[in-house]
Amino acid sequence: MNFHFRYAITINSLLNQNNVNESLLTISNDYKFKDFISLHSRIESPSNLSSEQLQEKVAHLLTVLDYRAKLEVMRLKEFLSLQERKMRLLYQSVYLKQRLIYEDTLLRKLGEQEDRIVKKIPIQTEGKR
Repeated sequence: MNFHFRYAITINSLLNQNNVNESLLTISNDYKFKDFISLHSRIESPSNLSSEQLQEKVAHLLTVLDYRAKLEVMRLKEFLSLQERKMRLLYQSVYLKQRLIYEDTLLRKLGEQEDRIVKKIPIQTEGKR
C-alpha cells in the first residue's frame, strides 16, 4: 500500500478518536514515519503539542499530502502522454521503414520477373518462325 495513503487512513482515524496522543504513538513507532519527521525539521515533536494543535497539524499534513498526490498524478499523466507520443512516432517510423523495404523488394521482384518475360519473348518468337 502507498505510504501516503496508509498514513492518510491512519491519520483520518486519529482525527476521529478521542485519545490522539495514544494513536500518534502507534504511528510514531513506524520507522518510515520517523524518517518522514526527521526529513521535515519544521515539524515539532508530537509530545509538545496539545490535541487541538495536533489535529490542526494532522489536517494540514493531510492537505499537503493530498495536494502532492494531485501534483504527482498530473506529472504522471504528462509523462504517460509524452511516452505515448514517443511510442506513436517510433511505431510510425518502423511502419514506414517496413513499407519502404516491402515496396523496394516488390519493385525488384517485379523488375526481375519483367526481365525474365522479356527474355522469353524473343525465344518464343524465334521458335514460331
